[in-house]
Amino acid sequence: MHDGRRSRKTGCTDFCHFDTQKKCEAAVLRRELTLLHLIPEELGGSSQTQNKIFVPLWVAEQKRRIDLVTVLPMMRAGKLHRYEAIPVFRGSSFVPAEIAIHAQDPAGFATTIDIC
Repeated sequence: MHDGRRSRKTGCTDFCHFDTQKKCEAAVLRRELTLLHLIPEELGGSSQTQNKIFVPLWVAEQKRRIDLVTVLPMMRAGKLHRYEAIPVFRGSSFVPAEIAIHAQDPAGFATTIDIC
């Protein structure tokens, strides 16, 4: 399955050609991308447009594991109360290069999903 183009500079997958909503929606139909809730409903997120981004399928799977296996149990145990997932975009791409996840109060948890 084709998930993007390889960058000559870094050798990693480059998603810069997904530079419009229409291209991303077409990639979703081809199962190259999927829509991801930055803050999942399990952690209090909404289904509003500003909470959704386009990502490769492996990113959605990895983020879901982080949210449900690591963050959610810590929240239920009262170790975390605040959560944010911040996408970092490069150029005009609608697919982020990375997603920074921070959860805190009173404990802390942080990780970054590097997409490229």
